[in-house]
Amino acid sequence: MCISYATLGLERAMPKPLARLFTCICMVAAPLVAAADDPLAEAERLLAAGQAEAAYALLAPLELARAGDARFDFALGVAAIGSGRAIEATIALERVLDQQPANAEARAWLGRAHFELGEDDTAREQFEGLREAPLPPVVAASIDQFLTAIEQRIDATRTRWDTFFETGTGFDTNVSNATDIDRVAVPAVGGVLVLADASREQASALWTFAGGTGFATPLDNRNVLFANASLAHRAAVEAGDFSQFTAAAQLGLAHRLGANDLVRLAATAQRFDVGGDRNRDLGGATVEWQHRLSQRTELLSYFQYALLNFPLQPIRDAHRYIGGFGIGHAPGGRGSPMLFASVYGGVETAQTAGADFVGRQQVGVRLGGEYTFDTRTVAFLAFDYAHSRYHGVEPLFLRTREEDFFSVVFGARQPLAQRISLRPQIGWAANRANLPLFDFKRWEASLNLRSDF
Repeated sequence: MCISYATLGLERAMPKPLARLFTCICMVAAPLVAAADDPLAEAERLLAAGQAEAAYALLAPLELARAGDARFDFALGVAAIGSGRAIEATIALERVLDQQPANAEARAWLGRAHFELGEDDTAREQFEGLREAPLPPVVAASIDQFLTAIEQRIDATRTRWDTFFETGTGFDTNVSNATDIDRVAVPAVGGVLVLADASREQASALWTFAGGTGFATPLDNRNVLFANASLAHRAAVEAGDFSQFTAAAQLGLAHRLGANDLVRLAATAQRFDVGGDRNRDLGGATVEWQHRLSQRTELLSYFQYALLNFPLQPIRDAHRYIGGFGIGHAPGGRGSPMLFASVYGGVETAQTAGADFVGRQQVGVRLGGEYTFDTRTVAFLAFDYAHSRYHGVEPLFLRTREEDFFSVVFGARQPLAQRISLRPQIGWAANRANLPLFDFKRWEASLNLRSDF
């Protein structure tokens, strides 16, 4: 008789191609022949019916007397695996191979037992030996897939490093994010303020450089420690006072909750300079929950806290609290499209007494997607909208400040060689404010070369 591997329920513990491996081996293996009055025959019948626990209960008491009988040891090993006793299975199946080194079926089950025990190197050794045997193509292909699965599991236990470098050039019509008007009424002083050129929008060519590195190292089957750091410089060639430098670092822990949920906790630090001066320091923490709703859809929610310090303008120091919810969906089909949407909201509160006007409430939405052409070139589009209402009256203008910010970005990623890509991008942004001094719009185009390794 041939013991059905599917009836043992083992296919539920592995990808379908791996389950087919055992079915294929079973079909080409020599049948087992048993006498009707032998307990071994009854155990084989139970295994064929998918009752591995009952088969093991029948065979285990006979092990001392019948160990060394290849047919008995094989049935005992299969029953042990099917009933969750992988250690006992390896002992029994090793006895089979001691007598029958060419028994492909026993070697396949032994590899399966070591896989269950997490002994990937030993499992790989067994399956590589089986792959070298003269087997039908479908069996050989299934073995290759099983070995790939083992390599992926081994890789998941190793520390992974990712590093990138990126450089490029571009043009920004308003590097200062400033208004284009030349004068503004100031009710607090009862007059009109004439704006200097440095306080109005300025266009400039750009030269950018960025680099970063990070690692993720598994602590156990559920927890991964990760960290990353990056530097970025955005040089405004014709308006050096608005060149930007950013340094950022993050340290966190990812914890898996079952098969579909992942929680991340991270601490973040950032320094942001403008024109060579230290403009803002940020320190904070993020908690993030990711849920896989289906094979094509994922949900995301998060909460962030940040402490904002402005060394040259301490009156702007604030606490920031923000939370959001998002969804990503891959509808499938041509171009492997990806779509995402998120909503968020938060509040910033002033650290300085009497400076409520620097704090604000904010709500926003982000939409976007990407599409792959000719399996290589990826195009993406993103839209961002945010509404802000500030907490206090602006001292100079004697009004509460309100703003609507809009941003649209279109770009692409074109691979040039392995781990090297060209990234053109064009974007438009506008800030519509009830106070003209804070009204601005800008266009930016860039072309970057990036290397990932």
